[in-house]
Amino acid sequence: MRIPRIYQSTLSNGIRVVSQPSKLSGASICLHVSCGAQYDSNQPDGISHLVEHMLFKGTSSRTAAGLSAGFNELGAWCNASTNIHGASYYLSALSEDIPDAFDLLADMYLNSTFPEEVFETERLVLLNEVRACEDDNDSFFSQQFFEGYLNGHLLGRSAVGTADSLRGISRQQALDYKQAHYVPSRTIVAAAGNIRHDDIVEMVSRQLGMLEDRPTPVKDSSPIIPAVGVVRNHLRDVQQTMFCLAYPAVGECDPKIWTVLLLRQILGGGAGSRLFQEIREKQGLAYGVSASLSEFIEGSIFMLGGSCDASDAQKTVELCHAEALRLAREKVRDEELRHAKRQLRTDLLLDYNNHLNQAFALAAEMGNLGFIRPRAELLKNFESVTANALMQAAAEIFTNSTPRLETLGPDITISF
Repeated sequence: MRIPRIYQSTLSNGIRVVSQPSKLSGASICLHVSCGAQYDSNQPDGISHLVEHMLFKGTSSRTAAGLSAGFNELGAWCNASTNIHGASYYLSALSEDIPDAFDLLADMYLNSTFPEEVFETERLVLLNEVRACEDDNDSFFSQQFFEGYLNGHLLGRSAVGTADSLRGISRQQALDYKQAHYVPSRTIVAAAGNIRHDDIVEMVSRQLGMLEDRPTPVKDSSPIIPAVGVVRNHLRDVQQTMFCLAYPAVGECDPKIWTVLLLRQILGGGAGSRLFQEIREKQGLAYGVSASLSEFIEGSIFMLGGSCDASDAQKTVELCHAEALRLAREKVRDEELRHAKRQLRTDLLLDYNNHLNQAFALAAEMGNLGFIRPRAELLKNFESVTANALMQAAAEIFTNSTPRLETLGPDITISF
């Protein structure tokens, strides 16, 4: 499969434009603003999320209903999300409708008015979202884990916010936040699908090229000092015990990250992985178990997680850790290594068929890292990983520190 070429341009005011043209039907745009946790040391949790919601609530020339109708008339789909790295506004449409759809999105970015009566209503919506996250075991567990593991680091803050923090944000404070953070040098527009790069650059320049850049709050890039060697249970009345074993790993710009990603694939990257085969297929201890990697420039988190009966939690956690340690002692077989590389290659190439995923990923990568990694180079990086490198990475990750163990469920005691 031919890997689509990625094009990059920077407007004179600092807005970065990235595109990945392909022959797919339709196209997607993602407008990303780098803001959030690491820029918000003096701001309440959730303010970036609140601003994201308010951009849909009307501009100087369109009401919220008018914006929604505009997208509907084009057959376009538009949504947004906020995480610790920023706010992303994304849309999908037929290629010929992309300019008109982006006109609506640019109007939201430039001219949102944050109507006062709507602001108070939307605050209630967000408070309900906070409650929903607290009621949802996965969301609650994830937030509690990251806050605990990241040990006071800004990256551990809640992107959604808390009930107290949201109640304390005024409309003027939200408007001031948008004014301070929604600036050209923090803005990336990424496009993927059936588009031409020059057309996207011209479209963005026409809509946003008149903006002047200005100084913005400085990003806090303090190192992560993880709170490992901790065992903590969150008591909830549920039938299963959720668990997460977490180990410090290299940051996402470290050359060793490709070895770590391949290690994650072998250990817990699907039905053929070691954890799945041992914990589910052989032992029948869990319906699902996996390995994942949360990547940050400051340092990543290698996590082994799943859920099981409370009476099996001790054994399941011990087996997960034992499988990780086995990778540090025994060299991976050539066949297993070859299969893992093939799986990662397949996942990467198949994802090019989803232009929304590609636009979102390009915008996030440029926003988080400041550059785009050539896609062909990613494949070469995976292919170059050796069995010896995997064993060394496993030793560094799984034997250098006692992991953090976080659980959610019945009142149990797990020793580690």
